[in-house]
Amino acid sequence: MNKINTDQDVVVAIAENDHGFVAYFYQKFYDAIFGFIINNNGDESDAKRIFHEGVIILVQNIKKGFFSEEKSIRTLLYSICRRQWIKELENRSPFVVNISDKIGYMEFDEETSSRLDEEESRFNAIDKALSQLSEPGSSLLKALFVQNKELGTTTYEFGYSNNETTVQNRDKYFIRLSKFFKVNMNQIT
Repeated sequence: MNKINTDQDVVVAIAENDHGFVAYFYQKFYDAIFGFIINNNGDESDAKRIFHEGVIILVQNIKKGFFSEEKSIRTLLYSICRRQWIKELENRSPFVVNISDKIGYMEFDEETSSRLDEEESRFNAIDKALSQLSEPGSSLLKALFVQNKELGTTTYEFGYSNNETTVQNRDKYFIRLSKFFKVNMNQIT
């Protein structure tokens, strides 16, 4: 096991299947990834998992010869982990991620830019409409559709007598939200 001090040492270690780079990665890069995940709705287990996924992807890319010294290993690993975390947040709930946060990190054409702008406008309009809905309607819809909580859990948390009552209230508030959204669409966007 050779001592690793530079990006080139990492590339050589990976090429020679010397796993000493893993300790180097943890020492040099883990704290930055951990901080990013924690500051963006994640926890320690999320940070560890995303970091491991990022290291695996980076190592695979280096082994395939996709490493260029134009960017540092730190930058590449951070970028990979950031992208993995954004994907996960999007999968958890489409309302959690602010699409404008990603725009500076993506290369795309005008069509994609236009689509992302429209999508962001829709998400903002829905969020504004939800904030205009009275309680417990807003909280109930957010619990079910944004936080993806199970019906039984939501029934218990909101103190409803059974799942049927929760569904009835969900439907009632969803209809109110739809009406509000249709009437106020021009004012919201």
